[in-house]
Amino acid sequence: MSQGIAHKFVKILYKRSYRRVAVGVIFTGVLMKKTLKHVLPEDFFLPFYAYDVHRPKVIEAMKILNRCKRDMGIEPNSFKVTAFVSKTSDVCSAGFSAFDMGQSHVGIPALYFCNGVEDEEMKHALSRLNPRAKSELYESLDPNEIKLAESLLLSTEAKKFAIARHLYYLRTNWALYEAIVPPVYVILGYVLMFRLPRILFQFGNQSVSVQKIAGVALLAAGFAYIICKLTTSAMMRKISVLADKEAASISPEYARGGVELYSKLSQTGSALRVLFGKRGERIYTDEGNIKDGFFPFFSTVAPNFSERIRYLQDHLELTSDSGCSLGYADGR
Repeated sequence: MSQGIAHKFVKILYKRSYRRVAVGVIFTGVLMKKTLKHVLPEDFFLPFYAYDVHRPKVIEAMKILNRCKRDMGIEPNSFKVTAFVSKTSDVCSAGFSAFDMGQSHVGIPALYFCNGVEDEEMKHALSRLNPRAKSELYESLDPNEIKLAESLLLSTEAKKFAIARHLYYLRTNWALYEAIVPPVYVILGYVLMFRLPRILFQFGNQSVSVQKIAGVALLAAGFAYIICKLTTSAMMRKISVLADKEAASISPEYARGGVELYSKLSQTGSALRVLFGKRGERIYTDEGNIKDGFFPFFSTVAPNFSERIRYLQDHLELTSDSGCSLGYADGR
């Protein structure tokens, strides 16, 4: 860093009006990014198709959602959540049950209502997943496309498990922690950037160069960023594992559904690995897991599908050996 750049950086860094505006913009941006997806669920506002075009499917989605709520022992009026039909290939959700902000929402894929590989909705889903097909529907499916389509067809057990995971996520307010943690680290980075150089250099007799102040400030910001990424990654892993195990503990039926769900997701990854070519090899492993990337500690995809299948199978075996369901304390 040259002397001139360092002087400009420190001048901006320690001018109160500049730094307050900067940290305010960053804090607001991060908070909105992390909060918006919990307020506006994915696919929810696509020209009201969830409530118009797929109205019969919305009714079916509400039925399966209410069945899951009943299996989890959730009282009808104790947890406000509604279903809508999404174009995603997996269940999505949004909402803050910690606050009275209206109803939470669970998006149930239109794929869950397909009758087979040749179903029109399935062909639309394949067109969205496979970039080679673009917006055109397949006239005929090759073996890899058939494998991909079959991986998207789930049993009722697997569908209920996927929905139960999101109900647990919403009900236990994990969305609140996920939205709040990154902005908190923005404040931590702010404090470190402006306080750490003063703490380090205020007692020294030697002259402190501008480069040293700028360097310490940048290191403090980088430290806060790394700790934030590590914390977020660890939190997302914990959320995923807890949601899986809580959904599997409802009954052996749900545990079997979990094993099937992640087996099918692995199959989806394997099929996309072939269909995407070299790009697919960079994204997916041979087993169909999503690769962690260059910095696995920063990854939010863990645990991978193979690991989830393994601990759900262990849970299912433990449940079978004990001869009872490891469900809620009230026996439901």
